[in-house]
Formats: sequence, C-alpha cells, structure tokens
Amino acid sequence: MFQATADEADARQQGIDAGFIADWMTKEEAVACLYAQYIFIGFDAKYSPNAVGNLLKHYCPYEFYVQFVNFYIHIVRKNGIFFDEKTFDEDLINPIMDIPGSGREMRSKGYKKHWIPQFKEPFITQWHNCYLE
Repeated sequence: MFQATADEADARQQGIDAGFIADWMTKEEAVACLYAQYIFIGFDAKYSPNAVGNLLKHYCPYEFYVQFVNFYIHIVRKNGIFFDEKTFDEDLINPIMDIPGSGREMRSKGYKKHWIPQFKEPFITQWHNCYLE
C-alpha cells in the first residue's frame, strides 16, 4: 500500500500513460487499483488477497477495501484466472500492523510526508504523529 500511495502521488501521469490507472480515477481509486495490481503480480495468489483484504478492512476506510476488492477481481478475471470472490469474506489471517513503527521505518527510508496512506482513524493520526517526532 505504501508503494502504491507513493506512486500515485509522484508518478500519477506515468501510471496513466502506461495504462495502469485511468485519468478519471480519484486518488483513492488509483491507489487501490495500483495496490491490486502489485498484489496480483508479486504475491501468492491463494493467501495474499485474503491477507491484504483483512488488513484493509481493519486499518482503512471500508470504501478503500471495496475498491481494492473490485480492482483485484477485475485484474484476475482479465488475466483469465478463476478466482472465488468469497476468498475476501473469510477471516483466514488476522493482520496486526504497528502503525507508528511502520511510519518511522518508512520515514527513515525516505517516505515523504505527502504520501499519505489510506488509513482510517485512529491509525491515520498515529501515522501523522510519526512525522511530528
């Protein structure tokens, strides 16, 4: 999610030009679309969608979770792969994320303050506080 957020913020036009996102997409839609593509391309197809879905359900606004699910299903089907949508309904993995620790780690690696992840409260406040320390 962090990479998708950074890419949307600083390389949106390149994403549009390459066909990864559409120019009509909101920031949130573009991040969800990029994130879905990153998960599809780079992670285990059996467990990763569920793990990511549960992470988004817990830490992000519900609308962002729904956008991710819709884009992921579209990408999978576009590539001719059968995917059971019920995968997202199962709570196979309970994600735990250290938001302050993640924020400090990302900041130390050059993550910019304006690359704001799609967290909901109180997590977004915890994230912002990492840049105030």
